[in-house]
Amino acid sequence: MEMAGHADQKRILYVEDDLTISATVVDILEDSGYIVDHVARGRAALDHLMRQRPDLLLLDLGLPDIDGLEVCHLARRRTPDMGIIALTGRTDTADVLAGFAEGADDYIRKPFDLAVLLARISAVLRPSDQQDRGPVRPALGLP
Repeated sequence: MEMAGHADQKRILYVEDDLTISATVVDILEDSGYIVDHVARGRAALDHLMRQRPDLLLLDLGLPDIDGLEVCHLARRRTPDMGIIALTGRTDTADVLAGFAEGADDYIRKPFDLAVLLARISAVLRPSDQQDRGPVRPALGLP
Protein backbone atom coordinates (compact mmCIF):
# COMPACT_ATOMS: atom_id res chain seq x y z
CA MET A 1 0.00 0.00 0.00
CA GLU A 2 2.63 2.55 -1.03
CA MET A 3 1.24 6.06 -1.18
CA ALA A 4 4.09 7.77 -3.03
CA GLY A 5 3.44 11.34 -3.97
CA HIS A 6 1.29 12.25 -0.97
CA ALA A 7 2.54 15.49 0.55
CA ASP A 8 1.70 14.37 4.08
CA GLN A 9 3.53 11.05 3.82
CA LYS A 10 6.31 10.77 6.42
CA ARG A 11 9.84 9.68 5.55
CA ILE A 12 11.82 7.38 7.86
CA LEU A 13 15.54 6.70 7.71
CA TYR A 14 16.00 3.22 9.19
CA VAL A 15 19.53 2.26 10.25
CA GLU A 16 19.91 -1.47 10.92
CA ASP A 17 22.74 -3.82 9.97
CA ASP A 18 20.75 -7.06 10.50
CA LEU A 19 19.16 -7.59 7.09
CA THR A 20 16.64 -10.14 8.39
CA ILE A 21 15.22 -7.66 10.89
CA SER A 22 15.42 -4.71 8.51
CA ALA A 23 13.57 -6.46 5.67
CA THR A 24 10.60 -7.20 7.92
CA VAL A 25 10.53 -3.73 9.50
CA VAL A 26 10.84 -1.97 6.14
CA ASP A 27 7.93 -4.00 4.74
CA ILE A 28 5.74 -3.21 7.76
CA LEU A 29 6.59 0.50 7.66
CA GLU A 30 5.93 0.77 3.93
CA ASP A 31 2.66 -1.15 4.30
CA SER A 32 1.74 1.40 6.98
CA GLY A 33 2.21 4.26 4.51
CA TYR A 34 5.69 5.51 5.37
CA ILE A 35 8.46 6.20 2.86
CA VAL A 36 11.46 4.24 4.14
CA ASP A 37 15.13 4.63 3.32
CA HIS A 38 17.28 1.86 4.79
CA VAL A 39 21.02 1.89 5.41
CA ALA A 40 23.10 -0.67 7.27
CA ARG A 41 25.94 1.52 8.56
CA GLY A 42 26.21 4.59 10.77
CA ARG A 43 28.38 6.55 8.36
CA ALA A 44 25.90 5.87 5.56
CA ALA A 45 23.16 7.26 7.83
CA LEU A 46 25.15 10.44 8.47
CA ASP A 47 25.84 10.82 4.73
CA HIS A 48 22.13 10.34 4.03
CA LEU A 49 21.24 13.03 6.57
CA MET A 50 23.51 15.47 4.72
CA ARG A 51 21.47 14.94 1.54
CA GLN A 52 17.96 14.51 2.86
CA ARG A 53 16.05 15.31 6.05
CA PRO A 54 13.69 12.52 7.08
CA ASP A 55 10.88 13.04 9.57
CA LEU A 56 12.18 10.22 11.76
CA LEU A 57 15.44 8.39 12.34
CA LEU A 58 14.86 4.78 13.46
CA LEU A 59 18.29 3.81 14.73
CA ASP A 60 19.93 0.59 15.86
CA LEU A 61 22.74 1.41 18.28
CA GLY A 62 24.93 -1.64 17.64
CA LEU A 63 26.35 -0.75 14.24
CA PRO A 64 29.53 -2.26 12.75
CA ASP A 65 31.31 0.97 11.78
CA ILE A 66 30.35 3.67 14.29
CA ASP A 67 28.47 3.49 17.56
CA GLY A 68 24.79 4.31 17.21
CA LEU A 69 24.98 6.70 20.17
CA GLU A 70 27.42 8.83 18.20
CA VAL A 71 25.12 8.73 15.18
CA CYS A 72 22.25 9.79 17.45
CA HIS A 73 24.26 12.67 18.90
CA LEU A 74 25.39 13.95 15.50
CA ALA A 75 21.94 13.52 13.96
CA ARG A 76 20.33 15.47 16.81
CA ARG A 77 22.84 18.31 16.38
CA ARG A 78 22.33 18.38 12.62
CA THR A 79 18.53 18.21 12.66
CA PRO A 80 17.23 19.15 16.12
CA ASP A 81 13.54 18.84 15.24
CA MET A 82 13.74 15.37 13.62
CA GLY A 83 12.26 12.49 15.61
CA ILE A 84 14.76 9.85 16.75
CA ILE A 85 13.89 6.39 18.06
CA ALA A 86 16.63 4.03 19.23
CA LEU A 87 15.63 0.47 18.36
CA THR A 88 18.26 -1.73 19.94
CA GLY A 89 19.33 -4.83 21.80
CA ARG A 90 21.02 -2.72 24.46
CA THR A 91 18.78 -3.18 27.47
CA ASP A 92 20.68 -1.92 30.52
CA THR A 93 19.29 1.17 32.22
CA ALA A 94 22.59 2.95 31.62
CA ASP A 95 22.22 2.32 27.87
CA VAL A 96 18.66 3.64 27.87
CA LEU A 97 19.72 6.78 29.74
CA ALA A 98 22.66 7.26 27.38
CA GLY A 99 20.30 7.02 24.41
CA PHE A 100 18.10 9.76 25.80
CA ALA A 101 21.13 11.87 26.75
CA GLU A 102 22.41 11.71 23.16
CA GLY A 103 19.08 12.91 21.79
CA ALA A 104 16.70 9.98 21.31
CA ASP A 105 13.01 10.79 21.70
CA ASP A 106 12.18 7.16 22.46
CA TYR A 107 14.06 3.94 23.18
CA ILE A 108 12.68 0.56 22.16
CA ARG A 109 14.38 -2.61 23.30
CA LYS A 110 14.68 -5.67 21.05
CA PRO A 111 12.83 -7.92 20.71
CA PHE A 112 9.91 -5.60 20.08
CA ASP A 113 6.28 -5.87 19.06
CA LEU A 114 5.63 -4.39 15.60
CA ALA A 115 2.27 -2.89 16.64
CA VAL A 116 3.98 -1.12 19.55
CA LEU A 117 6.74 0.09 17.23
CA LEU A 118 4.14 1.61 14.88
CA ALA A 119 2.33 3.27 17.79
CA ARG A 120 5.54 4.76 19.13
CA ILE A 121 6.57 6.01 15.69
CA SER A 122 3.18 7.69 15.40
CA ALA A 123 3.59 9.25 18.84
CA VAL A 124 7.05 10.67 18.04
CA LEU A 125 5.82 12.04 14.72
CA ARG A 126 2.64 13.54 16.23
CA PRO A 127 4.20 16.83 17.46
CA SER A 128 5.32 17.76 13.94
CA ASP A 129 1.81 17.01 12.65
CA GLN A 130 0.33 19.39 15.24
CA GLN A 131 2.80 22.15 14.33
CA ASP A 132 1.80 21.85 10.67
CA ARG A 133 -1.86 22.45 11.58
CA GLY A 134 -1.19 25.67 13.46
CA PRO A 135 -1.78 26.53 17.10
CA VAL A 136 -4.16 24.48 19.20
CA ARG A 137 -7.12 26.54 20.38
CA PRO A 138 -9.09 25.80 23.55
CA ALA A 139 -12.54 24.30 23.13
CA LEU A 140 -15.51 26.66 23.34
CA GLY A 141 -16.35 27.62 26.89
CA LEU A 142 -12.87 26.83 28.22
CA PRO A 143 -10.34 29.52 29.14
